Amino acid sequence: MPEEYIPELNMMKKKFERLVKQDFSSMSPEDIINEFYHIYGVLYRPIYINSPETCSALTVYRVISEEDVVRLKLDTSKTGAFSYPPSPEKGRANIKGQPVLYTADNPHTAIYENIVADTDGCVGKSFYLSEWKLRPGTTMNSILLLYGIIESDHFYYEIAKDTFERIKKTMNIYSRAGRNSLEYIAKSLGLLFKQNHHYLSSVLAHHWLYFDRENDTAHVDCLVYPSVQKIKSAVNYAFHPEFVDKYMYIASVKKIRINEIAVKGASFFLEQLGKVSEKSMNWYTAHFRIPKVDLLNTQKQIVKSYSEEEVNGLTFHILVEEVRLPERLKEVLQEKLQNDLCDTLLLSTPNPKIYPIQFPIELEYEQSKVKYMMYHIEFIYEQISN
Repeated sequence: MPEEYIPELNMMKKKFERLVKQDFSSMSPEDIINEFYHIYGVLYRPIYINSPETCSALTVYRVISEEDVVRLKLDTSKTGAFSYPPSPEKGRANIKGQPVLYTADNPHTAIYENIVADTDGCVGKSFYLSEWKLRPGTTMNSILLLYGIIESDHFYYEIAKDTFERIKKTMNIYSRAGRNSLEYIAKSLGLLFKQNHHYLSSVLAHHWLYFDRENDTAHVDCLVYPSVQKIKSAVNYAFHPEFVDKYMYIASVKKIRINEIAVKGASFFLEQLGKVSEKSMNWYTAHFRIPKVDLLNTQKQIVKSYSEEEVNGLTFHILVEEVRLPERLKEVLQEKLQNDLCDTLLLSTPNPKIYPIQFPIELEYEQSKVKYMMYHIEFIYEQISN
């Protein structure tokens, strides 16, 4: 691009401010793209090619509420219920009628993105959390809208930085002022996806993901942009449906109930676990029994063991509260169940393993200091649908 088409930095900043304030509600997608070109003078595409090794390590998450499942009359016995909607309304990265698969880089971000408008009202409600992976050998072209935004400890920080540095090497033909303007473009594009009205971001995303896909050898499979709820610490993905159908699959689906929404993340309890069988879902509930409880000393040696028959009547002064063992166990299990414990154990059914769960306590037993309590848990899965 000739440098005369690149505005100097202060002018570029003014153009960006004008862009985010402009009313696009009455404009067609074609007119919006033309206006973007007119204001920016360039359509920057920071494409990153994800290798098969990078793709094999990628796990993303999608959330849909039980209310939306009912409203849309989705069949939860089919995997399609948890994929992209066939005919969606306009969203942050799609125009009306053109779907993308929205996901996040971790479960908590996926939940936050889904409940942005009603964090208090979601407590006690149920959601479906699906875990997605890429098929072995997959290569993916993604546009990274993260440069200068994502935190330095995030996985994508170095990737976004290296991608821009690679593109920056092609800018040597420009003056320093021209390079500064192009760097500002790189930083500002991700911020366009923060806008709540979606007019501009939806059209840009559609242009990148859909335009001339068949003939473009560098066609885009995915957009990676900052999480609206956790702008610097997490990312969202928008995948083209063709890429989803060919190269992605659901590893599991959890039906969860939200207990609490806090700054650090969402606390939720697992209600059901869905196991994929081709394009169908088999649903399970988890029950548990406690064959044994051990009291351990500071060296984690067994001081005393209690059998399953003895456990239910036991009461101990655990740290600062007096609780019955089964009640305390339920609290511990809520955390364990949400951290993929069920996924691991489900693979071993119908012969689940005994799983030890340990937490600290403070008590004296026959002149011995008891520092830990070890539950031995056996999970029993009951299939409720197929």
